[in-house]
Amino acid sequence: MVGTPAVKTYEVAADCTGPKAATVTVRDLAVEIDAPESSGGANHGPTPVEFLLGSLAGCFNVTGSYVAREMDLDLTIRAVSASGDLDTTTYLTGEGTRAGYGRIRVSVEVETTATAKELEAWRRETERRNPVLDTIARPTPVGVDVDVRVDD
Repeated sequence: MVGTPAVKTYEVAADCTGPKAATVTVRDLAVEIDAPESSGGANHGPTPVEFLLGSLAGCFNVTGSYVAREMDLDLTIRAVSASGDLDTTTYLTGEGTRAGYGRIRVSVEVETTATAKELEAWRRETERRNPVLDTIARPTPVGVDVDVRVDD
């Protein structure tokens, strides 16, 4: 229903298995986060910043498919790629201007009979409704709590 709040809380938990590795649990699924061997990891999974790009690409597929169906477009998303430029200076040294991506690019490959005008409307609506893109592109308050565990 339009206008009805539908706030859903999503939750993940990370079991930190080392300084560069974690097993992230989402519902009943486990995903490994790790660094490549060249960065001191074991290369058992994507890095957190790579995972963020993967989340963005995946969300373009889900949101874009939903929007195409809603717009009654003959459109199938075949591939989505995301890349980003990240200056690691702040992360590695504490110096620099920002720790996050300075720029992110997304490319969506579609198969469609839609007109250029319909495709542009689809792209704009998909961008507007993509929750991962919205979270990245617009300021979102983040609260961080630190809990100290004392071993007996």
